Amino acid sequence: MKLIVLLVAILTKKINIAPSWLYDDKWLIHYFDKLKTFSFFDDGSRPLQMLLVCVPIVTLVGLVYWFLGGFLFGLIGFFIAVLVVQFAFGARDLTDELGEYLLFWRANNKDHYRQTAKKYFSLGSWGVSDEAMHKAVFGEVLQRSCYYLFTPLFWFWVFGPIGAVACGLCSLISRQRHQDGQDSGKPRATELALFAQNLQETIAWLPARMMVLSFSMTGHFSNVIKPALETFTSVESTTYDVLNDCAADALSLSPLVEDKDQMREQADTQMIGLQSLLNRTLGLWLVAIAMFTIFGFNT
Repeated sequence: MKLIVLLVAILTKKINIAPSWLYDDKWLIHYFDKLKTFSFFDDGSRPLQMLLVCVPIVTLVGLVYWFLGGFLFGLIGFFIAVLVVQFAFGARDLTDELGEYLLFWRANNKDHYRQTAKKYFSLGSWGVSDEAMHKAVFGEVLQRSCYYLFTPLFWFWVFGPIGAVACGLCSLISRQRHQDGQDSGKPRATELALFAQNLQETIAWLPARMMVLSFSMTGHFSNVIKPALETFTSVESTTYDVLNDCAADALSLSPLVEDKDQMREQADTQMIGLQSLLNRTLGLWLVAIAMFTIFGFNT
């Protein structure tokens, strides 16, 4: 059933018909407010706070799935699992956001593609060159694909809805912001959000390395296979660096040329290649899950 759940969740994400209430984080803010009334929550360490936030929710989802999963010939469990995976994927559509960015990039509309990069990828400072911004967007697309698609997919396949909801909660908490009066009211990450970001990096460690290993089969094999295998022993390498380096090898990317027009065309081609690489990798993962399902392993 896990394969069907993933297919339905990915399809509904692609055509944008997931329920909007699934991504409303107001409940999390109210939940934080309730927990802050207890002195041991504010006085506790960040790992303890993370446990106090996540464990009750993950346990509740697990119990609901366990008690109701078998009703109506398993349909209730199926719908719960689909909703949980959709929650883990997050509300933002990377395909649409990247498409809007590339539309302005191709039109050489500097104001708009920098505004789009800032809006969707937290990039786009006027002091950054187009080449540097392209590389940053390239890396951001890879990292977000890992965090909000491949990581939830992997842990859902391993642990079921509990794995997916844990990924979704970690991602949701990592995006929490508050107003800092000493910084002109600019929203900044809370301390718990910063801890969640580090935890998110840890959760994505294995899926990221499985991704780059998959790049050897969906990209240039001889370029990727050796560095992909080396990432499993490279504990200190970040997800961002691992994905960036191996994706560049998989696509056999050459450095961007100095000529502005040629660079723009070359960067556009690289982005199209990256989208194709990620789609092929996703297809490979689904085929692998289908094969495991056929042989009765972790269905």
